Amino acid sequence: MINTDTDRHLPGYDVSQYPYNDPKHEDDVKMLKDEVSFADSLGMEAKYRAGFAVKGWDGAIDQRDTAVFPNQATFHPTKYVIGLLKWLNDQPSFKCYTHTRVMSFKEKGMKVLGIGSKSVKMETEDGHVISAKYAVQATNIPLQKLAVVAQEEYLRTYCIAVKIPKGYVEDC
Repeated sequence: MINTDTDRHLPGYDVSQYPYNDPKHEDDVKMLKDEVSFADSLGMEAKYRAGFAVKGWDGAIDQRDTAVFPNQATFHPTKYVIGLLKWLNDQPSFKCYTHTRVMSFKEKGMKVLGIGSKSVKMETEDGHVISAKYAVQATNIPLQKLAVVAQEEYLRTYCIAVKIPKGYVEDC
């Protein structure tokens, strides 16, 4: 069980990726407004804010206009994985292979409504073969899924780490 004492809720922002003077800005804003409309149709709280900028953002590029998703749950990814591994470790047939690079992942068969059989074979970089009924690929892009690889190229997110004074930029 994950410790919920540290759960936080913050606003999530989908900020236009183009500055005002870029010809693509108008299309990007339309996409943001469509995203807010879709979220509203699903009963989610969302709103579009013209001219909005994250508090503390003072850098170039002047990216403004935002889809706002209030009250988004946050969690600490390391604490989550540790809690998940502790729970898995208590399961009778669980095995975890760390520092092991899997080069191929093959699934055979299908199990539907408890009928049929399924097996998974993974080959490691060192030539070892791991066989299991089920396996989890804890990776950004699953092996052997070229359609996902092509899609992820477009949807990839980037992150940088820099030191800034606490509270200088809004936590969001």
